Amino acid sequence: MRNHVTVVQADGDVSSQWCTGHQGVDGSGQAGGAGYCTSIADNGDMLYVSYLLGSEEEPATWTVMGGTGAYEGATGSGTSTITSRRGDGRAWTSQAQGSITTK
Repeated sequence: MRNHVTVVQADGDVSSQWCTGHQGVDGSGQAGGAGYCTSIADNGDMLYVSYLLGSEEEPATWTVMGGTGAYEGATGSGTSTITSRRGDGRAWTSQAQGSITTK
């Protein structure tokens, strides 16, 4: 699965994010998945993040894997929780919490 995300920061900064990953449902009906995303700032700097989807009750977790430009050597982690979902499940809004440290 590949998707595009528009990321709006609390301070209003906007970046474009492309994610690639997989999702599935196990025999008990529990959904899960994992993948990675590349966030691209307006100036072209990139931030690389891996993610692991949680269950409906659990938030997803994400980990910074580095980046380019201002994000070179970046570290960090956090969680992301879905706050609303379109009826067909193909679009959603989520809120991420955590920290990213740059050099």
